[in-house]
Amino acid sequence: NGGGQLTPLGTVLSQLPVDVNIGKILTMGCLFNLVDEVVTLAAALSIQSPILRVDEGSSSVQLRRELVSDDGDCFTVMNIFDEWIKIKSGRTESSKRWCSRLGFEEQRLYEMTKLKRQFSELLQDAGLIDRDSMPRPRFTAREKEQRRVVRSLMKDRERRKRRRVLNTEGISAAASMDDNDNDGASASVGEVDLQSLDFALSNDLMAMSKKSRRDLSRVDLDTLKLIIASGFYPNVAIPDEGNDRRNAQEAVFHSQAVRCFQPHASSVFSSAAIMGGEVAVFSTLLDTDAPYFTNAIRMPLLPCSLLCGRRIDIDQECRFALVDGWLKIEFLGDLEARSSLLYIAVELRCLLNTSLQHRLSASGGSNACTSNSNLLHANEQQCKLKLPPMLLKAREYHMSSNSTQAQSVEELNAAQGQLAVRLAAFLETHSHGCNATAIKASDALWSLTHPALALSTGKCVSADQCTKAMHNTAKLVQQITEGKLHFPDALKSASSSIGFSGLSVTPYITFGSLLSTIPSAASFSTHMQKPHTCNMCGHRSLMDLNELIQHEAQCLSRS
Repeated sequence: NGGGQLTPLGTVLSQLPVDVNIGKILTMGCLFNLVDEVVTLAAALSIQSPILRVDEGSSSVQLRRELVSDDGDCFTVMNIFDEWIKIKSGRTESSKRWCSRLGFEEQRLYEMTKLKRQFSELLQDAGLIDRDSMPRPRFTAREKEQRRVVRSLMKDRERRKRRRVLNTEGISAAASMDDNDNDGASASVGEVDLQSLDFALSNDLMAMSKKSRRDLSRVDLDTLKLIIASGFYPNVAIPDEGNDRRNAQEAVFHSQAVRCFQPHASSVFSSAAIMGGEVAVFSTLLDTDAPYFTNAIRMPLLPCSLLCGRRIDIDQECRFALVDGWLKIEFLGDLEARSSLLYIAVELRCLLNTSLQHRLSASGGSNACTSNSNLLHANEQQCKLKLPPMLLKAREYHMSSNSTQAQSVEELNAAQGQLAVRLAAFLETHSHGCNATAIKASDALWSLTHPALALSTGKCVSADQCTKAMHNTAKLVQQITEGKLHFPDALKSASSSIGFSGLSVTPYITFGSLLSTIPSAASFSTHMQKPHTCNMCGHRSLMDLNELIQHEAQCLSRS
């Protein structure tokens, strides 16, 4: 947390020998009792895609179309895995033949099975789920001996595998194994499929078949998507404004770290467009000849930003918000509707955090670590800004939720029962209602550190103070442009120079710390003059950056 203490979630994640993002997804899945679904999705996100590239007009594309999920890549892989398990248990068709017919790589599905078992065992060992909820298969002495023999044969076959060698008479007879055999243990024609045999001996196929017949509600799907989004945030890609004139394969996206990239050809979003008001939350960004994102899910932009954003700066009218210094959102509706939306987001985040801490504490983790409830900056007592009533209510709700005595265990359990329903309703209800654009780090820095922010609070600043603050921001912008400084460090340095950084609603929402419009200085440089009309005094002339700073400083000091 902000105080440098390890939170209960951090304590649990430190005990799970998996990637932090995957660990967070697994842990949150236990909170909502969607363990098997989350374990399956986590396994799908941890392997290479089993979907092979085939010609668009081939029969494989048509056959697997019903397995493709519009919600995202990992949901598609989960559908493929579930159908594969049904084929395995039904025994009406060889699973290997089925994968070949639909264009799937079966070895990846075997890998998913092993990962699912490993993830389940990790959650059981961490005390997050009961051992009875996902019992480990028990084997007789005979079955154990059969597994030992099969795996011995698989290792022997792997050792005998040789690379094909071309000579003057064709392919060498010594190369008896098929190079396309990815696992090194599947059978050639006429041989026993040892991989499939090992799978049957190592898993309770009947239990897996029952779990594969899922009947997920819309609430379950929305909850799963939010769990994955919270795990992989801030890997968020927003569609370019010109995508409505492009097809899905040519769509362009922007993220906090990279601008102008596309979905990978293996992603469902290479054919299913992400519209305005939506974002793609992805796990991997491939930088080959061009950047591509993979393992993505579809999320509504506004709820995803408000529920997962780590720093949300808001202007004084609650009309604009800047999320994590790059995503600028314009809220629609009146002031009461905009502030009410922010209150709901704060309430849901508090409920989610409290429920998670309660679950982790109940499972034997460390005691809940409360975040700093003292949200007052040193200069807020003298500030003339006033929080809108709903934001003041949100602030008070957040501070009360930090107290361990604020809610009883019964109240926490009751709130947890409705949490998934409320989160899903928030995602569905507010899937639209905003405009968003990705802005440059330089524009964000000017919008968050301009001296006009200090003046709006009623604070008196001199021309020298304004000049010094703006020159400091210009210097930091130059360092960001040259790659010498990261945005968070620049923002921390620049904020201290204007003496005011807004009113804290929560540790992640700050009111009055953002200018509604990007300052003119963001588009000026020191080596070229541009025509400029001052919006304070109406003066119009040619100016470079230094001249603009001097002029604005004089106008601001007079204001």
